[in-house]
Amino acid sequence: MNVKWKEKYLNCPRNRSYIVHVTDNTRSLEASQPLTFIAPHPNHHQLSLSLPEQTLLDGATMVNLELRRQVINVYKELLFLGREYPLGYQYFRDRLHRAFASQTHITDDEQIRKGIARAEFVKKEVEALYYLKRYRTLKKRYGSEA
Repeated sequence: MNVKWKEKYLNCPRNRSYIVHVTDNTRSLEASQPLTFIAPHPNHHQLSLSLPEQTLLDGATMVNLELRRQVINVYKELLFLGREYPLGYQYFRDRLHRAFASQTHITDDEQIRKGIARAEFVKKEVEALYYLKRYRTLKKRYGSEA
């Protein structure tokens, strides 16, 4: 995807905006129509392309974006669960980051789905660990009354 910034003055030199042309080189010639929008500044960090994704991406890339969203959601959920990990959040976060970073080379959709399923399994195991820890604490605190 090529992005070109071109400075354009609107009304006065202080009111500067930039016209942005975006073209996608991965698609065929008839489908690669450039998109144009006005942005406040080329280094503006909050700039987002609020156009329908179908205009920029083909079907295969749409699937990859959906899988990417799922991977990020599972990662965030696991990070949230790691707050109460017995060995500490930092230990859990480092291990989780290493585990996800070691799988960044995978590009096959089926392998990514298997990784997501494995992460969901780990999430359930961590939840079970917390329930077991809570049960043992309550049993130790109040003893067995039977």
